[in-house]
Amino acid sequence: CNNRLFERTSIGESKENTTLDGQGSGAPIQVIVNDVSITGFRVVHSSEDGGLILTSVGNCLITNNIAEYNSLNGIVLRSSSSQNTISNNLVRYNTYDGIAFWTGNSNNEVLDNDVVENGAYGIIIQSSNNNTVRQNNVVRNHWAGIVIDSSKYNLVVNNSFAYNTNNTYPLAGAIWI
Repeated sequence: CNNRLFERTSIGESKENTTLDGQGSGAPIQVIVNDVSITGFRVVHSSEDGGLILTSVGNCLITNNIAEYNSLNGIVLRSSSSQNTISNNLVRYNTYDGIAFWTGNSNNEVLDNDVVENGAYGIIIQSSNNNTVRQNNVVRNHWAGIVIDSSKYNLVVNNSFAYNTNNTYPLAGAIWI
């Protein structure tokens, strides 16, 4: 699957009615340019890192989407993405993590998401600094709700936890409020 969104702002009809399906052969949405807004999509069945992937980008807004049933993760930031906002999404039933930051991501905000019943972690920030995770509902994730690993100066505030195997697993690098 190789969905290409040619506009800087891509808006689906509604997250319940506009489905981008990776069909097990790719990521439904990959953002590789700055200043992109993605809203109103349901992304499913990715065979890559995530259903919605941001790679080395800044100033993007990912809001009001559903990321579910992906073979690895729901929403992924990788390779030095910064100044992005992930908000008001429903991220559930992904094989591994709901929302994942991998290596070198900074100054991003994750807020007001429902992160539910993912196979490993609800939200994981790994090797990434100065991010904010706030006001998320993190429920029934298999290994842990929120994990901060090998990172510095991340702010985790006012999140709600319920029925995760471990609500938090703060290895290092976060200010928990």
